[in-house]
Amino acid sequence: MRAQKKNKKQKRGKENLVKENAQQASPAAVPETQAQPEAPKPEEREPIPWSEVELPLLPHTQLNCTWRDGTMRPARIIERRPLKGGGADDWEYYVHYRGVDRRMDCWKLLEDFDKDSIIPPRLLDAVDPKTKKPKYEEIHSEDDGHHGFSQQKIRAHEEATKVKNVEQIELGRHTMDVWYFSPLPPEYSGFKKLYFCEYDLTYYVSREQLLRHLRKIRIQHPPGNEIYRNNGVSMFEVDGDEATEYCRNLCSLAKMFLDHKSVECCINDFMFYVMCECDERGAHVVGYFSKEKAPTRKFNLSCILAIPAYQRRGYGKFLVSFSYELSKIEKKVGTPETPLSDMGQVTYDSHWARVICNILKEVEGPVSVKILSDMTMFTEQDITYTLKRLNLIRYVKGQPVICAPIATLDEHLKKCGSVGLPVDPRKIVWSPNPNYV
Repeated sequence: MRAQKKNKKQKRGKENLVKENAQQASPAAVPETQAQPEAPKPEEREPIPWSEVELPLLPHTQLNCTWRDGTMRPARIIERRPLKGGGADDWEYYVHYRGVDRRMDCWKLLEDFDKDSIIPPRLLDAVDPKTKKPKYEEIHSEDDGHHGFSQQKIRAHEEATKVKNVEQIELGRHTMDVWYFSPLPPEYSGFKKLYFCEYDLTYYVSREQLLRHLRKIRIQHPPGNEIYRNNGVSMFEVDGDEATEYCRNLCSLAKMFLDHKSVECCINDFMFYVMCECDERGAHVVGYFSKEKAPTRKFNLSCILAIPAYQRRGYGKFLVSFSYELSKIEKKVGTPETPLSDMGQVTYDSHWARVICNILKEVEGPVSVKILSDMTMFTEQDITYTLKRLNLIRYVKGQPVICAPIATLDEHLKKCGSVGLPVDPRKIVWSPNPNYV
C-alpha cells in the first residue's frame, strides 16, 4: 500500500512538472478559465438605395468601383476633395481596392462607382467632442503587405500616408506612376507631376525648371566613389554624411515606390550604393541599396529599390548579390533588415535558394549549415530557413541532416528563375572603412 501511494505521488509530481514546463514554454498561453472572448465580427450590411445616398460621399464608404479593365471591384473611399471648377456636388474620391496593394489607390469620380453598391460608414456618435462633428466607423486595410507590423502601427502608418501627394514623376527618359506617399516639402505636395534630375536627384514642378538646372549642372554621376564597372553598369558608394542632400532626395524618390520605408532616420549614419547605367550622356540611376555604417546587428542591407522603369532586368538580384560580395570582402555574415517588402522577400528567397542549391550540387562530401555560411556569408538562420522552406532537411536519429538529391535541386533551381544580372567580384574595387569595422 505504501509503495502504491508513493508511486501515485511521484506520478502526480511528474504531471505537475510537465504542466509547469508547458506553461513556461508557452508564456503567452491563457488558461481556459481566463480565455479572452473572440472579438465580434463586423455586421454585414446591405447597400442603401441611391435615393437615400447623401453627397458628397463620406470617407470609409464601401462600394464597387471601376477597375483598370472596366470591371467593378470592391473598394472603400479613403479621402475626398472638391473637383476644381465643379459644382457643389462635384467631388473627387480617393479609393482603395479591397485585397489589392495600396500602390493601386487612385482618385475617382462619382460616375466611376456602382450607385447600387454604396454602403455608408456607420454613425458611432452624433458629435465627436474633439472635432465637434459626427463620428463614423473607420475601416482599415486588410493585411496588404504589412507583414511584421502591429495593427496599431499599421493604422498610424495608413493615416499618415493614406493619400499620394504626387501622382507621377519624370526621371530621365521615363515617366512613372507614383505608388505611395512620400514626405516631400509642403511646397511640392499637390502637384500631379514632379521632374527629377537623374544626376543629382533634385526635383522640380515643371520641365522648364529642370531644363534650366540641366544646363548648369557639370557632374553627371552620383556624388561618390565608383567601386564597380562592368558592361555599362556601375556602382557608386555615396556617404550619407558627405552627400546628405543627394541621399535625402534618393530616399524621397525611393519612398514613392516603397510603402514602409522610413525617411526619418539619420541619413548621415548610412552608406548608399547606387547602381547606374552608363553611356555618353552620363550615369543614370536605376536602383540602390543602403547599409548602416555601424549596424548593431548583422544587417548588410537596410533598404533596396530597383526603380520601376528598370525592373525586370535582373537589377534587384544584382543589388542583393552585390551586398553579399561586400560582406565577403568584410568577412562578415550578413542579412537584410526586416521586415522586407513583398517583392524584397521574393527576391531574397530566390537568391538564397539559388546560391545554396548550386553549392549543394557542386560540393563533394558532407556539408553543414556552418560551412554554407562560411562560403556564402549568409547567416545560419537564413540558411536554415531556406533549407526548411525547400524541404531539404531530414532527421536521422533525431539529428537534422541536409538531404539534397540532384533532381530535387534542379527542380528548385528552375523555380528560382534566372540569375539576373551577375556580379563579377573581380571588378569590385572596394575595401571596408576602418572607422566602421
